Amino acid sequence: MQENWEDEEEEKRDEEKEEADVKQPPPTNKKKTLAEKIAEKEQKEREAIAIKKAAKEAFKSLSPEDKAAEKLRLQRLQEEADLKV
Repeated sequence: MQENWEDEEEEKRDEEKEEADVKQPPPTNKKKTLAEKIAEKEQKEREAIAIKKAAKEAFKSLSPEDKAAEKLRLQRLQEEADLKV
């Protein structure tokens, strides 16, 4: 009796393995070309420059008290970043 039971379990395991093999597609490598990487890096740099420029424009329109508060906030952020490193 036990032999038959073991045979059925083995058959079920084999079927499950075959089904798992069929369901998984082979992995594909989607590597970016060098030109794509360079273009992506340049785009990030342009965005960073635009953000900095907008921040400077907004800073110019602040009152002297607001400017001092903003400088203090930025100084604290910089100190925290330095401590993390």
